[in-house]
Amino acid sequence: MPANNSFSKEVFHIGPVQPPFICDFDDGQDMDRWTIVDANHDDVTWYWDARQVMIRYNRTQELDDYLITLCPVALEAGDAYIAFEYNARNSAYPEKLEVLYGTSPDPAEMTALAVFDSIISSTDGCFSAEALHLAQAGNYYFAFHACSRADMFGLILDDVEIGQGTYVGTPDLAINDILLPASACGLSSQTPVQVLVSNKGQADIVKLSLAYSLDGADQVREEFGTLPASKDTTFVFSQTMDLSVLGKHKIQIEAEVLVSAGKEESNLDNNAAIDSVISFSPAHVPFITDFSMSEQAENWVGDWKWDASTGGYVTMDYKPLFSRCVSLEASKGYRFSMEFKAGLKMFGMMFPETFSILCGMSGTDVATWDTLWKEENMYEENYVSIDASFECADAGA
Repeated sequence: MPANNSFSKEVFHIGPVQPPFICDFDDGQDMDRWTIVDANHDDVTWYWDARQVMIRYNRTQELDDYLITLCPVALEAGDAYIAFEYNARNSAYPEKLEVLYGTSPDPAEMTALAVFDSIISSTDGCFSAEALHLAQAGNYYFAFHACSRADMFGLILDDVEIGQGTYVGTPDLAINDILLPASACGLSSQTPVQVLVSNKGQADIVKLSLAYSLDGADQVREEFGTLPASKDTTFVFSQTMDLSVLGKHKIQIEAEVLVSAGKEESNLDNNAAIDSVISFSPAHVPFITDFSMSEQAENWVGDWKWDASTGGYVTMDYKPLFSRCVSLEASKGYRFSMEFKAGLKMFGMMFPETFSILCGMSGTDVATWDTLWKEENMYEENYVSIDASFECADAGA
């Protein structure tokens, strides 16, 4: 058959759908399940963008745009709900959103269920589960009305669920961080295993388990208690790990919801994490590093990377860079020297940086370290050199 002799297209039968109605906007075709009404005809309205739906702003007019379910949801008399995630696009611009429902798809004939008149952008987004009590069974349409003031920044909407009865949420257990000691000399053979976890879902976790594996060894699994929805906490294993052996250690963590106050967890993509730490032996002076040489750069630990375009070791995250521990003697003069350039130039504007060089005994609190050199609001387009002389009160690494 010739390639251009056939054609296919998805069509919708517009009629009542059975609850729960769930739309996660993961695909652009999800927009076919909605009717968009640009009530003020300003050509600024709802649109799909990267697994969510959003609307931008009008500089001179208030938003007046509706996102309406194409098909009504068949609901019985009694309790029902609409749950959804939402957010403002910028924390400096509060947004306004209304939620409406009714047996007609005409917003003018709908009833306002909820009004959010000062939505502030949140890193984790916002969530709402709005309950309604229906006096009679029927086929109900639902609408989101963007009605922010002029010259704001826009709204985001995601994960809509419409159902019968009371909303039951889903937990989402996530590993935020493995709280390891900084790579150093003399790491402990009884290092605590600490894991920062959060529940990003909408239902409490009654019981969970965490398992860790050190350098590929058998897992150590322990159970932990309640983690409420939208909360985070640090759990500490009763069994410690041995990091005293010299070299790089890899720690793997897995998490599992054992008992949920709501539905079974569905998002398992964030239930595992891997991190590493290095147990160093002390280096000796002279301690020299050319960061373009990977074997020398490995003597430093931090979220920095070699950038061939600038010819330097760089970071944009304001995280510290720690050297391997260096054996130094007490009351003896030493010199720290380096070449660097600080700051950033963007769109013709210069952004200076403030940074410090610190020195302290391996394994001690960085807040107690001595400041060898500090620069305030510095900007350099070309590399410059510094030298800082110092002595150590105590011998050590």
